[in-house]
Amino acid sequence: MKLQVLAATLFLSVTSVLGQGAGPFAPSRYFTDSSLSLHTIYQPRNIPSGSSFPILVWGNGACAADGTAVQNFLHNIASYGFVVIANGNPGGSGSTQASWLAQSINWASQKAGTSGYEHYDKNRIAAAGWSCGGLEAYEMRSDSRVKTIGIFNSGQFDQSSTNNVVPQVKVPLFFFLGGSSDIAYPNGERDYDAVASGIPKWKGNLNVGHGATYQDTNGGKFGTAAANWLLWVLKGDQTAASWFTNGSRNEGWSIEYANLNNIRSPTTTTTTTTTTTTTTTRTTSAPVCSFTATVTAADVTVTQTPTVTVTFGQTTTDEPSTTTTTNEPTTTNEPTTTTMKPTTTSLQCTITATVTAEDVTVTQPGATVTVTASSCTDVQVPGDPYGCAQQAAWGNCGQGYMQNYCHRSCRRC
Repeated sequence: MKLQVLAATLFLSVTSVLGQGAGPFAPSRYFTDSSLSLHTIYQPRNIPSGSSFPILVWGNGACAADGTAVQNFLHNIASYGFVVIANGNPGGSGSTQASWLAQSINWASQKAGTSGYEHYDKNRIAAAGWSCGGLEAYEMRSDSRVKTIGIFNSGQFDQSSTNNVVPQVKVPLFFFLGGSSDIAYPNGERDYDAVASGIPKWKGNLNVGHGATYQDTNGGKFGTAAANWLLWVLKGDQTAASWFTNGSRNEGWSIEYANLNNIRSPTTTTTTTTTTTTTTTRTTSAPVCSFTATVTAADVTVTQTPTVTVTFGQTTTDEPSTTTTTNEPTTTNEPTTTTMKPTTTSLQCTITATVTAEDVTVTQPGATVTVTASSCTDVQVPGDPYGCAQQAAWGNCGQGYMQNYCHRSCRRC
């Protein structure tokens, strides 16, 4: 007894153990993860970049908490590009519950896509189990994340249980039985007949008894059957699909099936985001551009408020910010929001002002000022034969009479 306990302790301390498998991703390995206690995880040793592996949660025979009880069988499944999460630690003891499968599904769904778990495909999950583990798998029938259920050498104990459980399964249901010598043979046969109308179902019997071929190299013929089941239903592999109607017979299976044409494999959806550049032209009302022009005429300062004509234009173009979209395989399309950053052209304001200040042209900084002469006519200075215009031409604007008369009457100077 002490030797057995010691061996189990040493086994649990191993973080990763290589196996084999006949699939293209062989060899596989199993290991434990501290964030999921009481479980053993199988997956290919080498995972190509960008891989997306469906997930199988597995319940053991006798509901035993030993995640390596059928390791040859589970290694083979993993080698075809799957992540397998088995109830129980490697070499563990004790019993499991159906809730352990639910823990696996929840954990995998949360980890999928995070660092170290990028290859987990939470949208393609299957539940299965051997014997008592098959009854645990049935308990996942209401979880919408589970896309198919596999019953291996198992079935409900009596007709009442069959009637209460099996018709509730709404996903493809596959039965792998060991023939008439299998203690679970009548249970599986009865369950198969109780599957709801229209639900895809398949039943295969191989005369090997209740122990099946799980301990054979790569899980033997049951290992091949399980891999084909998952390749077809979760990956859409049509070669694997043909095995269930033809190839299985050639390997000695006695089969029966219905509604297999209703199987729709969950596919990976790639979301393509198209970024559209939208140009929006806005016409903004002209700002108030005003100023005062000061005109100096001789010794008189005249402040004019000009008439202002404003030509104003402003164009705003909305350009999208740079958006990088990573397409990850999902079955749910989530909208991508593009943030628009407005880019505004510089303000251009042309101001034309007209100042009435007789024959005087003033250039105002920042504007074009045109001074237009008034319509007054030349007048003669009292007591002088010449008019204001002539006096101005002679340079007499500084004379007193010019200041007192001409400037007041016509501002000729």
